[in-house]
Amino acid sequence: MLFRSFGFGDLWEIEASGAKDAVVMWANVTNGNIDIAGKQATIDFRICIMDLVKKDESNENEVLSDCYLIAMDLVAYLNNNPNWDNYTIASNVPMTPFTERFDNDWSGWIIDITLQNRFTSDYCQIPLS
Repeated sequence: MLFRSFGFGDLWEIEASGAKDAVVMWANVTNGNIDIAGKQATIDFRICIMDLVKKDESNENEVLSDCYLIAMDLVAYLNNNPNWDNYTIASNVPMTPFTERFDNDWSGWIIDITLQNRFTSDYCQIPLS
């Protein structure tokens, strides 16, 4: 299943974006943190994977199942991406299902992913002149 739409921003912007096609992935930055003692920086993303449900809700279980599988694929991709030498994802990835959300009757899953990278607090890297 391919994404027909991708967006980035606050969740309320999903409807404003005009996304009306099936299978949408929407991402939003929710938080960031620098742990100086632990030498680690993190950034938290909330990612919605969703699809439209028919008015009679006859495909709601199918939509939830498909979006769940897509969410698992996304987590596997982020966890095993060989191009991300400097980043890892946190080992715990909370996932929350939702139904009948927004004006267009979307259903799917919300994934909370934390990206982690090393924070060396290297003064020499600061671009001061």
